[in-house]
Amino acid sequence: MKGDARHADGLSRRSGPHVARQAALLAFLVGSLSLRAPAEGGESWISTISTSSMWAVLSCREHLLSRVCDVEKDFQDPGLLPLVVSIGDVLRYRNRRGEEVAFPVRAINLHVFDRDTEASASSAGVGGRKGETLCSLFDTASRQSIERGYASRVLIKQCRDARK
Repeated sequence: MKGDARHADGLSRRSGPHVARQAALLAFLVGSLSLRAPAEGGESWISTISTSSMWAVLSCREHLLSRVCDVEKDFQDPGLLPLVVSIGDVLRYRNRRGEEVAFPVRAINLHVFDRDTEASASSAGVGGRKGETLCSLFDTASRQSIERGYASRVLIKQCRDARK
């Protein structure tokens, strides 16, 4: 593909207008591994959320010696989610190549920002104001895979716990 270059780490590097957004989302993927619940309990594993129109998808694939993650849908790309999503649901969306993708929801994490955080200053790569939320929907229930960053995920800004 034009503009792609493979590096020794096995990751594809792209040039173009989406590089900054992709870098921020991939930084979130790596940085979210270090997100831990603040003393106020700002992060929790839940079973059902109310969604918003601001969402993105990071698709990860394991290869023999590496893991490759790519932005399948950016926050600015069109697409709608169901109003409520629960563990066990299958989300369907169109990726950037126009292919329909089925994403099984196996785990849901809700993170509440405990302070104003800019994307550029955040270890997660996604910013938010104090009290705003960010949900991660994972395609695996394995906490080990999630913590290692091997799980594909749907990221949803301004989500809510649907049980409340």
